[in-house]
Amino acid sequence: SAALSWADPITFMVGGITGALAVGLALRWSLRHRAWRERIGKDNRLWEERQLQLQGAVQQLRETLSMKGAEVDQALKQYEMVKKLAEALSWEEMSPSLERALKHFFHVEAWGLYLTDEKGELQVTQRRGIMPELQVEDLSKKEPYLQNFLIPVGPDQGKTTWMLHLPLWRLHERIGH
Repeated sequence: SAALSWADPITFMVGGITGALAVGLALRWSLRHRAWRERIGKDNRLWEERQLQLQGAVQQLRETLSMKGAEVDQALKQYEMVKKLAEALSWEEMSPSLERALKHFFHVEAWGLYLTDEKGELQVTQRRGIMPELQVEDLSKKEPYLQNFLIPVGPDQGKTTWMLHLPLWRLHERIGH
C-alpha cells in the first residue's frame, strides 16, 4: 500500500510492526509447540521406562512370593514329619514316617538305624535298601562323616555311591548310628 501511495509512512510502519509481531508470535508458538511435543515425548519415554521397571519389580515379587511359598510348604512338611516322629511310641511306628522323610527331604534310597542295646552294642533296628555293614572303626567316631562304597548288587551294581554316617549321642553316651 505504501508503494501505491495509499498510505503514509506511519501506516506502513504500523503494518510492518504488526506483521513482525505476527511472525514473532507465530515463531514463538511454533517453538513452544515443538518444545511441548519434545517434553511429551520425553515424559512418555520416562513413563514407559518406569512401567518396565514396575513390571520387573512385580515379576521379582511374584518369584520371591513363589519361593517363599515353597519354603513355607517345605517347612510345613518338615513340621508334620517331626510331629509324626515325636508321636511315635516305638521304632516300628516311626519307621514309615522316617522312611518318607528321608526319601522326600534327602532323596535317600537306602538307610539303616542302629541303636545300642543293654550291653551298649549297636544292633540293627531298621534298615532299607542296599548299604554296607558298619565297620569297627566307624563306631568310635563322634562326628557325622561321608563314606564311599561300591554297590554290590542290583541295577546300579558296580557303581560307587556315598553314605552319610550320623552317630547318635546323648551327652557322652552313644545311643545309635
